[in-house]
Amino acid sequence: MKEYFPILSTQVNGSPLLYYDNAATLQMAAPVQETVAEHYRTCNGNVHRSSHAMARSTEERMEAARETVRAFLGAEHPEEILFTSGTTQSINLLARIYEDQLLHPGDEIVVTALEHNSNFLPWLEVCRRTGAVLRVVPLIPEGDLDLDAYAQLLTDRTRLVCMTWVSNAIGTVNPVERMTALAHQAGAKVLVDGAQAVLHRSVDVARLGCDYFSFSGHKLGTLTGIGVLYGRQELLDNLHPPFFGGGMISTLEGLHPNYAPLPYRFEAGTPNYVGAISLGAAIDFLNRFGIQALAARAETVLNGIQSIVLAHGGSTVGNPQIRAGVLSVLFPGVHPYDLACALDQFGVAVRAGHHCASYALAQLDISETLRISPAFYNEPEELPQFDQALERSLRLLRG
Repeated sequence: MKEYFPILSTQVNGSPLLYYDNAATLQMAAPVQETVAEHYRTCNGNVHRSSHAMARSTEERMEAARETVRAFLGAEHPEEILFTSGTTQSINLLARIYEDQLLHPGDEIVVTALEHNSNFLPWLEVCRRTGAVLRVVPLIPEGDLDLDAYAQLLTDRTRLVCMTWVSNAIGTVNPVERMTALAHQAGAKVLVDGAQAVLHRSVDVARLGCDYFSFSGHKLGTLTGIGVLYGRQELLDNLHPPFFGGGMISTLEGLHPNYAPLPYRFEAGTPNYVGAISLGAAIDFLNRFGIQALAARAETVLNGIQSIVLAHGGSTVGNPQIRAGVLSVLFPGVHPYDLACALDQFGVAVRAGHHCASYALAQLDISETLRISPAFYNEPEELPQFDQALERSLRLLRG
């Protein structure tokens, strides 16, 4: 698998790179890089603007990528796929719509304590502006959501439930199908943040039952600055665009614009068409092997890492019923940032901090962790290097 990822042959401080920061961004496969380079070499032209051959070719490639994303998510229509700059913009776009069109004082939005700030702060601000009320599903000590508390939070005033599928901080996999069904029983719509899930779970939005689904392309090994907001067509058809500019109107009759059909009226301005093309290429690459098979490869390495951490006296943060993608750990007497810097000296790339999920960590009385997140291209044969690097780093930091 490593042969597809030239960057993984990099040497860091004289040691082979062990890239264990995949929850932050996945490395780009050579076929995806070549797709981007070939596009710029042969047919780059701005979409929705020109009738010449290069522009037509670019638009065809972007729309082919939209269809690829549709199939990847199990959506019914390509018009339900809105290209954005990433999960953050996807959620903020929906938050702006809810603020302007769908919320009234006293309405309620439910989020979970596991949310990344991108699925927490926008709703906090929307509630401040509209007079709506934000409700937060708490955690139990193991790091799972308190589902009894969740059921109690749902009322006839709940308008939207926003939940992550896989926690980026501790790896908890939430029971999205069950939670979505409960939300719909209360009459609420559901947004799923799939940023961490798309590399570790096969997505089928019809099976999940969600109304909206967001993710970022770089979590799948694309160019940065591309993402997706999926929305059910019957919902999007009744929503007014929150952003305005070129490409999102059909005609302008005096002072009366006629907005373009889905999905274009939600994609004002020049879209990141090369990012979209890279997303299509990345999904095609991953589909060669299958998401489930790739996730199983990563899980094998994650389990090996956990065993090494425990053998060196570390502890894992949270013990959820199902974990995917990441392992957050602590070592007595060692600051996570210091350990991350020490591991880097031996070629191991990990992340320290609150991972933009400080609310979740605070629920567990923790401020920062060391986060380790392998991917499918990491191999069990790397684990002895990690073991040695961890031992040497801990010895160095403890004197």
